[in-house]
Amino acid sequence: MSKKGRITKSKQLLGQALNALPEGSTLSAVRTHISRAMNEMAIIEKRRNKKSEDTMTPREKWEFDISTGTMVNPLTAKQQVDVLSQIDQMISSEQGKINELQNKGQDNETLLD
Repeated sequence: MSKKGRITKSKQLLGQALNALPEGSTLSAVRTHISRAMNEMAIIEKRRNKKSEDTMTPREKWEFDISTGTMVNPLTAKQQVDVLSQIDQMISSEQGKINELQNKGQDNETLLD
């Protein structure tokens, strides 16, 4: 059984134990401990889920849209524009390097003539 499965099973068992306790003030401390354990497990589970979301790569965050049959980018419009402008800057930089190399090549050809 996976870790997530064991946590789910533990939560179910704690819930059953809480429901199985007879009513009365003599077992109120037991009820409190079981409730605290269930709450603590919920908190830990939320932390783990958040941590797993934080460790996802941008590629893993893409979602499949069943209605259109395409992959959907979870980035906001502003994030998409920022990424595209960074890509444009990188392309411009590389194009400048290519032009510089071509100019050096032409200069070398004229020297050899």
